Amino acid sequence: MSFALSFSVYGYRFHAGLDALIQSYHHANEAVLQREEAVKQSLVDYHAAVAHGEPRDGEWDDEGHTLWERDDLLTMDIETAEEAVYELRRAILIGIYHHWERAMRIVTGDYKGHHPDLIKKAPQHKIQISPDLVKVVRAANALKHNNDARGNEALLAWPDIFPSGFQPRTNADWYSAIRPSDAHIEQAINIVAASGPKVNP
Repeated sequence: MSFALSFSVYGYRFHAGLDALIQSYHHANEAVLQREEAVKQSLVDYHAAVAHGEPRDGEWDDEGHTLWERDDLLTMDIETAEEAVYELRRAILIGIYHHWERAMRIVTGDYKGHHPDLIKKAPQHKIQISPDLVKVVRAANALKHNNDARGNEALLAWPDIFPSGFQPRTNADWYSAIRPSDAHIEQAINIVAASGPKVNP
C-alpha cells in the first residue's frame, strides 16, 4: 500500500519566514511599549515630586520665561515613544506583504509579477486567497507611496486603521494617518498566512 505524501517546500519556507517576522514584531512591540510606559511613569513621578515640594527641573531666562523644563521634555519623549509604536507597526505591515509577494512570485515562477498577476495565478498552485488580503495590500501601498490615490484606496479597503473621524484632503500625509493597532497587525498576519502557499496543500 502506498500513500501520497503532500509537502511543499514553498509553503514551509513561506510560513517559517512569516513566523520569524511575527516573532521579531512581538519582541520589538513589547520593547517599545515598555519604553512608552516607562517614560509616562517618569512624568507621573516628576509631577508627584514637584507637588511634594521638590524644585522644578529646567531652565528659565531672566524674566522668568521657561526655556525648557523636564515636564516638556518628558512629554516630547512620550510623543516620540507613541510614534515609535506606529512606525514599527507600519513597517511590519509592509514587511509581511512583501514576504507574501516574494513567496508568490517564487511559487508561480513570475518573478516580475504584480499583485493582480499573482492573485490570478494562485489557483493554479492550489493557493486560496483571503478576500481580506486587499486590506493588507492597500495599506502597504499607501505606506510605501504616500499619495492620494493609494491612500484613498487604503481608506476604502480598511478604514479601521485610520483615526476615528479621519477626513482625507488633497496631498494628505497618508503615511502618518495610518495608525494600526496591535489587533490590526494580528489581523494582517492571519490574512497573509491564510493567503500563501501551504505546507501540506
